[in-house]
Amino acid sequence: MIARMARLEIVFMRRRLAEMVAFLQEKGLVHLEEVPLAAENAPGFLHRVHLDDAQKAELARLEELHRLLKEVLPLLARRVSDAEVENATRHLSQADLATWAQLARTWSVDLRYVSNDVGKKEASAAVAGARRLMQWANTL
Repeated sequence: MIARMARLEIVFMRRRLAEMVAFLQEKGLVHLEEVPLAAENAPGFLHRVHLDDAQKAELARLEELHRLLKEVLPLLARRVSDAEVENATRHLSQADLATWAQLARTWSVDLRYVSNDVGKKEASAAVAGARRLMQWANTL
């Protein structure tokens, strides 16, 4: 069946995107078809987006923030729920790039400090426990 097609943008959590697309296809709501890149001004083909210098600079800043946040993500003690992400997104959606950059740097420093501090305390506790065990063993 030939039907009129339109572009569709799916905004969803990346880790669940494949599931959502599969669900939409299973329900018959979406049919995905790969569209090749083609010569400029040819109808029905995708065209590469060309960024100006300001957009390239902003993209570089965003990629740096992404890298920074990916580095500190394993330091979090627990997994963040989808509801928490949605709440934070609503709260921070009005923030500009400078605010996001400051938050990311602050979180990075704080998480690294706490993680380092926890590691030192765990090592101290292990050493203290080993000393107590040896003292107890010597009293036997």
